[in-house]
Amino acid sequence: MGVSSALDTARSGLSAASLAIETTSNNVANAATEGYSRQTVDLANNDPVRVGGVQQGTGVVATAIARASDRFLTGQIVEESGTGASASSRQEVLVLAESWLADSEVEGLTQRLQGVFDAMSEATADPGDNTYRTSLAYAADSFATTVRRTASALNDLVNDVEDKLETLVEEANTLLEQVASLNQRIVASDGTAADLLDQRDRLLNEIAGAIGTTARIGADGTATVMLGGHAIVSGIESRGLEVDEDDDGDVFVALTAGAGRIDMSSVIGGNVGGNVEGIEDVSGYLSRLDDLAEELADAFNEVHNAGYDLNGDAGEDFFELASTSGHAAMGFTFNSDLLDDADLLAFASDSSAAVGDGGNLSDLIDIESSDLFDDDTTTAEKVLMSLLSDVGADVVDATMDAEHANAVLADLQGLRDSIAGVDLDEEASNLIKFQAAYQAAAKVLRATDSMLQTLMDVV
Repeated sequence: MGVSSALDTARSGLSAASLAIETTSNNVANAATEGYSRQTVDLANNDPVRVGGVQQGTGVVATAIARASDRFLTGQIVEESGTGASASSRQEVLVLAESWLADSEVEGLTQRLQGVFDAMSEATADPGDNTYRTSLAYAADSFATTVRRTASALNDLVNDVEDKLETLVEEANTLLEQVASLNQRIVASDGTAADLLDQRDRLLNEIAGAIGTTARIGADGTATVMLGGHAIVSGIESRGLEVDEDDDGDVFVALTAGAGRIDMSSVIGGNVGGNVEGIEDVSGYLSRLDDLAEELADAFNEVHNAGYDLNGDAGEDFFELASTSGHAAMGFTFNSDLLDDADLLAFASDSSAAVGDGGNLSDLIDIESSDLFDDDTTTAEKVLMSLLSDVGADVVDATMDAEHANAVLADLQGLRDSIAGVDLDEEASNLIKFQAAYQAAAKVLRATDSMLQTLMDVV
């Protein structure tokens, strides 16, 4: 050992301090970068050498650039990202459905239906009066139009969300491929590239937000992405998802497995899962509206057909159904003949009855209190009120789920930031410390160089 070894020792100090300064600079530059984890340089003393009877140090070596992280916390954030995204997506769909179903300043379904029965009650004052008859015809047409528009809006909403699923699934597949590619790069870096690991975690959160996955981090730093017990990313391989329809035309999300497919609709989460749930909810509302239209059409037509109009003719159908896209409510209309000529409304109970006969009108009014639904136990008004109540309850549930999940996620992110986030005050302190170390090592280097020059002069 001698002056040359002292130069090596000083140089190792310069190198270590320089790397620490560069790492600190990287932390400062990424202080506002989402998902960035604070990095630190792991330093260790070089192996000593024996000089005479003592062990003499040989300087310092940087063994790694460590990344502040918590594997368990990372997994929790990934899982909660999927839960929150699912609830929020479902809420968005349900809020749109509620805007069409709920009564507001504009008269909704229940108010329009009540308007029909109110017009009938008013007509009992003089069943032959054209003003009352015309008023009823307009009320019935208005109700049918509201049913039809509401059903069409719900059907359009389902179709829009189904189209959206295609895009969301394609984006998720791209993310899965990126994780598989990143796994390969992480393996090539021996699992120590901190920036690659940050990219991995960001992708895992995005995938969870898209389809509700969980993740397992291997000892080599690679991620295995799981969906409902199926590994959709393992090592450098990824498996894709696709949107398909069953024989009934219902949309589902499938995992491709060789030549076969596995229906993942019951386990998928994230934005895709939330939208799938939203489709199921809205389809259920639409189905209930279809049942309402069919039952009301049957009930009104049966009674109206039994009566007689002002011409003494038997009553025509009151409401008509033309199945549109398989939905009765979308083709629910008031008989246009009755709308054009209110004399055709069959209020009388006998073909030869007097003009003021309202016997059949009373039977039409009785439909309001008739138990037509749920195995003849519920009126039409109660069915509508139940539907609107269920929609409102579903919106509240989805909202509460979204708020809770997002609050939990915010807490986890806050905990993650306290562990892995960049504290600029701390980085400023580190910068001063490493700068001092660099300057000290530089002084040692200059002193050693001076000693070496003196020896050279002696020679």
